[in-house]
Amino acid sequence: MKDILIKLQGVSKIYDGWRNALKNVDLEIEKGEFLFLVGPNGAGKTTLLKLLWMEEEPSSGVIFIDKYNSLEKNKKRLPELRQKIGVVFEDLKLMKERTLEENLSLPLRLSGKKEKHIKSRTAELLGAFNLYPKRKSFPKEISAGERKKLAIARAVINEPLIILADEPFGGLDEKVTFEIIDFFKEINLKGSTVLLTTYRTDIAKSFKGRIIQLERGEIRK
Repeated sequence: MKDILIKLQGVSKIYDGWRNALKNVDLEIEKGEFLFLVGPNGAGKTTLLKLLWMEEEPSSGVIFIDKYNSLEKNKKRLPELRQKIGVVFEDLKLMKERTLEENLSLPLRLSGKKEKHIKSRTAELLGAFNLYPKRKSFPKEISAGERKKLAIARAVINEPLIILADEPFGGLDEKVTFEIIDFFKEINLKGSTVLLTTYRTDIAKSFKGRIIQLERGEIRK
């Protein structure tokens, strides 16, 4: 029997009263899956992730995630859901005025973890991404690839139920790209459901996992 974690039923998203970013999307994602959402720029990939993160609401249809759905009027449960989701935004959203260590530890502090756990978990992930020697540096002082790694580490530090990553390979060389995919696969093996968006069909086909093709807001069968 399938253990469905995420379900979209007839989901559409319209902007400005006319522009269809998503059109009648039906999608089921099982708990523990590793998926690639593939499509060109403007296909609707980022919009779909925003809807899953509940940053935006669908224009029609309904989204079910774990025990939450997009039709609920009780928004007090939204922070509870978001604690279960780790997001890597395309623009990373790193805090420029905070060190790598401070950027990474913030989700743990916000979730009320004890200082001992914060220090050990932060050091663990800094080490896993070879960022520990630069832990006192600021984002502007490290490379683009290192900033991407920091954003990914921040997204997974609370061991979330779901990982959403928007174009995590953009601007990276092949070596760093495959290092990042291997890390996502390790996280997936530990139980997190992982959904990565990319325009790079070649990357998606290089790894075992379901590929969902999105084009002009519609899923191609």
